[in-house]
Amino acid sequence: MAMNGSSSNMNPLAQFKKYQFYHFLSHWRSSPSPVLVLAELALECGYYDRAHFICEFKEFCGLTPVDHLNQAPEYPNFVPVLA
Repeated sequence: MAMNGSSSNMNPLAQFKKYQFYHFLSHWRSSPSPVLVLAELALECGYYDRAHFICEFKEFCGLTPVDHLNQAPEYPNFVPVLA
């Protein structure tokens, strides 16, 4: 993750959460079937359960993973990230 001026003002926990989410996204984008690997990949990236992952996905994207996949089924690996 590139550290720009805005992220350097974040507290360590917020920086970690952002890094963890981008780490998940980079692996999810390279997966052949994003729907099938979602839960397994989330666990591998350090999310300790489904609720934890969904909460942080929604925090960063404004949608749950399922809502995201339903809204853009032709582009499942494109995830708009909020600030």
